[in-house]
Amino acid sequence: MNLDIAIATVKSATKGANIKLAWTRPCKTKKSCVDSISKSVRTSGRIGIDYNNQKAVIEKRENGELPAEAQAIWHGKGEFEIFPYLIRHTVTGQRYLRLYTSTGSDKATVQYYRNGIPVSLESVSADLLASEKKTSKGDCFCCKVEDMTDISWTPSVSRDSITSNDENEVTTPATV
Repeated sequence: MNLDIAIATVKSATKGANIKLAWTRPCKTKKSCVDSISKSVRTSGRIGIDYNNQKAVIEKRENGELPAEAQAIWHGKGEFEIFPYLIRHTVTGQRYLRLYTSTGSDKATVQYYRNGIPVSLESVSADLLASEKKTSKGDCFCCKVEDMTDISWTPSVSRDSITSNDENEVTTPATV
């Protein structure tokens, strides 16, 4: 996805707003795997949040579950390029959107592909590295901008101001 489109979309969203996004990336496979295996994800997440200002984080710092001081992003290999939206990896230069668990009921949908053909996780599981099978339990996640295929958000509007659902959705198609 074009970086400018991703930045414009997240900056136009209200801080803490739920945005919808999708990405596709190659999976890490065992050396014995000769096929191309990829993973597509469609989910929602909150954007524009300062991690250290969250009530749960403050409480965890106070009770010792988290270090008293904020730690460097990715052990010093990440830095905010646009706080609190965009992180740049200091070694690779790749950019990531920083998001938090959605407040909505949306669950992530995941589709695996083997050589471009949709398949189940079970059918590719034996070829994937263990790190590909782990599920994240944190409330924060990052999405590599170059892997993104779609990003959109719907502004909060009062019921009286709605004239058409189509007018209230801000959608940015991917330019891959």
